[in-house]
Amino acid sequence: MFRFDLQINDMDRHVYAAPSLHVALHPSETEERMLLRVISYCFEFDEGLAFTRGLSTDSEPDLWQHSDDGRILHWIELGYPDVRRIKKALSRSERVSVYSSGAQGFRQWWKQEGERIVAMTNVSCRYLPKQALAPLLAQLSRNMSLVCMIEDGVMHLSWDAGMIALAPCPAVEMIAGDNV
Repeated sequence: MFRFDLQINDMDRHVYAAPSLHVALHPSETEERMLLRVISYCFEFDEGLAFTRGLSTDSEPDLWQHSDDGRILHWIELGYPDVRRIKKALSRSERVSVYSSGAQGFRQWWKQEGERIVAMTNVSCRYLPKQALAPLLAQLSRNMSLVCMIEDGVMHLSWDAGMIALAPCPAVEMIAGDNV
């Protein structure tokens, strides 16, 4: 179990919060993937956003946001979901976000699924290079305080021993410029 005390200051959306997260590392999950879940949570933070059972439950995403009346407002997947899974998510929620990492896997996934994903409305796919997460991954501990400031789409994430800047690239722009 990992504990993250967050300070989120999203200047782009005027969202300010200080949530405390208890994040379980699934037995088949890497620490890198778990960090991608936390970073996705920070980028997409809104009232009602929560982690799910994720890897252990096929019918749930990695994160989701529910409305007060129980509707799914936002469905957030990590990795390279099949286009059928994205369509199913859209049928159950108002919007879907996908966060991916790993250049080779991303290129292959986007080549196979990208054209069909681009044709969908209310779906966004973003890529974060693995090397951008490396400094945080190297200093990961079971209890961390992270300050997250987002401005102009760039997250400046700092902790007691370091700082990184993360700028998730929209999939269409990245593939067009081959920035993977």
